[in-house]
Amino acid sequence: MLPITRLTLTIHQQDDLRLPEHAGSMLRGAFGMALKKLACITRQKDCTTCPLYRSCAYTQIFETPAPMSDNPLTRQTANAYVIQVPEMGSRLIEAGETWQFGFNLVGKAIDQLPLIVYAWQRACEGGFSKAQSRAKLISIHQGEHLAYQPDSTLNIVKEQVVARSYGHTTVLRFTSPLRLQHDGQIVLVREELTASLLLMSLVRRVQKLLDLHTHNQPKLDFIHLKKQAELIELDTSTLQRMDITRYSNRQQQFIELDGLMGDIVLHGNVSDFSELLTLGEHIHVGKTATHGLGQYIINPA
Repeated sequence: MLPITRLTLTIHQQDDLRLPEHAGSMLRGAFGMALKKLACITRQKDCTTCPLYRSCAYTQIFETPAPMSDNPLTRQTANAYVIQVPEMGSRLIEAGETWQFGFNLVGKAIDQLPLIVYAWQRACEGGFSKAQSRAKLISIHQGEHLAYQPDSTLNIVKEQVVARSYGHTTVLRFTSPLRLQHDGQIVLVREELTASLLLMSLVRRVQKLLDLHTHNQPKLDFIHLKKQAELIELDTSTLQRMDITRYSNRQQQFIELDGLMGDIVLHGNVSDFSELLTLGEHIHVGKTATHGLGQYIINPA
């Protein structure tokens, strides 16, 4: 359904690096800065006023322009990448150590892989966090396949995400905070979460990625999927609120990224959502997914 390339980057740390509680924002910031320096031609500060706004590789990948429309619902956007973060928790990576994180691309952004790989190299060289802790990109893998090493040719293989079969009970283990919005507010009380809210948020995310980042834009059957989602029961008893913040250099302030972490258990027939749930492991669900939030793995019940 949705073309996807799943990458694992291995990094050699040259300076000590203190990973924050949630490393996604740090990684995203370093990548975005490096990508813009490489791709931007006009050097305008405000991308939205640039004449190349809707054709620039930087905006297409990192700050995807919203569709031109009078309908606010169709003006929403979604970026074509997702950072899969290391395990939650602040920790020190000492100089000389190696570490890894995931980086997934969807749709037309896959064609920009040479530029994206070079941007990650430059991001490592420029350093991570405020301390600008220098690093080196050692390798990029697709599963067991070695896709890239410095001074070698990029060799990406075509991927297809194969939908799994799920039984009557399906467990989604959220390894980073889930931030679902309902009536304009982030749901932070587990009792307020419903299967319909969760599953339809995933449906909308997949559709938006299809609309913005693929040439072939199949339309999901929202009415049917909503009816099916309302038949599924939810167990959220192990969910816990997780309060984290990130610092925005653009806004010069800390931004709250509170959400829910733990297991969500779906009871019922999820066959209509099997492909969507499998995709969700790689594209995440909810707000701030590109930073690595809303990341889950599906565990056997």
